[in-house]
Amino acid sequence: MNWNQKDQTEALAEGWGIFDNSDHGMRIERHDAMGRFDSDAAAQAFVAVRAMAGDTLARSAWQELAWHHAVMDAATQ
Repeated sequence: MNWNQKDQTEALAEGWGIFDNSDHGMRIERHDAMGRFDSDAAAQAFVAVRAMAGDTLARSAWQELAWHHAVMDAATQ
């Protein structure tokens, strides 16, 4: 989709990013080195609120994940 290294770098500076987790696939998680969020769920909630408020980076992250999961679902059918 449209998520790129610049987007990831911006997200990491905010304490979160899109990561490919072997247990859960691609998802929004906290950037542990930043220590901004207590959990991945807290980072996900932060991004969700920002996306609903119209933040471009946060909306792009959710769109990227929706696209990725749609492609993965299609590939497994």
